Amino acid sequence: MSIRTIPRFLLTALAVTTMVSATACQKSPSAKSGSTTSSGPVKVVYIPKNLGNPYFDAIVAGFKETSQTLGYQFEEAGPASPDPTAQIPFIDAAIQKKVSAIAISPNDDEALLPSLEKAKAAGVKVITINSDMKATDGRDAAIMPTDFSPMGKFLLDLAAQQMNYTGKFAILSATSTAPDQNAWIEGLKKELKNDPQYAKMQLVDTVYGDDQVDKSTTQARALLTKHPDLAAIISPTAVGLPAAAKVISESPQKGTLVLTGLGLPSSMKAYIQDGTVKKFGLWDPKREGVIAGYLLAGMARGTITAQPGATFSAGSLGTMSITPAGQVISGPLVTFDGSNISQFNF
Repeated sequence: MSIRTIPRFLLTALAVTTMVSATACQKSPSAKSGSTTSSGPVKVVYIPKNLGNPYFDAIVAGFKETSQTLGYQFEEAGPASPDPTAQIPFIDAAIQKKVSAIAISPNDDEALLPSLEKAKAAGVKVITINSDMKATDGRDAAIMPTDFSPMGKFLLDLAAQQMNYTGKFAILSATSTAPDQNAWIEGLKKELKNDPQYAKMQLVDTVYGDDQVDKSTTQARALLTKHPDLAAIISPTAVGLPAAAKVISESPQKGTLVLTGLGLPSSMKAYIQDGTVKKFGLWDPKREGVIAGYLLAGMARGTITAQPGATFSAGSLGTMSITPAGQVISGPLVTFDGSNISQFNF
């Protein structure tokens, strides 16, 4: 897969997202059914992996925007740290509050499965955001930020192209149980093993910062100490990437050690401008919140059935479809660099 810098289309999508309105979506769940279900107002709770994470804050912004358009009640609730079982009490609390729907970005889908099945049994609509579950019985649908199938190659190529396909590299990931990052890393490893163009590249270490700034910073420093001949670090997490960038920006390796991965333009702009990072990738996480809001409101009101092949309006983002796997793909991958990063504000 070739990596192309895409300078303007995501900016357009962001602008469109902020202009979502009831007028623009006459076929939306809102237009069909108003702001209540037969049992009362639609209440949606979103449980991110952890609070204070700028990536999930962008998803929350999408939910809040859509809640104003569609008239549902929205609440964010979640743990301080992304521990495997830390989200369970928040699922249980949502069930007790008799919410209409739960959206969750799972830290450990297997650990959460019994609680999510309990929620569904209580009549709560459940979707996952940003990753799916192995046992899909635990959710009604999944909002995926992008088509993850090429993600391993996308990440590998971001580094490979900057290190001339030669040298040692390491991965600074989120948690060891994160289903999304783990799937991407496995895809990367397969590409590394099977494609001869990467024959001179060697993955020497994979460490976990648990999506916490302090731990990610410590792990990044440890990588530089443990592997003084490291050519690159790939960090597929919006917390780990800027944490590693700060470490490298203050080290003698600045300008020579390649750092790339997945991050928010707002947290990486300074490191692009000072030369610490040349390029990195992501998608627009706010779109996930917008799409999830439309889907859950429609499911709660009975105007959308979350089944493969179904379609629904996401306002000005257009018509979305549910894949045979029960997923909704939010948008494309984007590469950010010095030529386009100033165009993005999330």
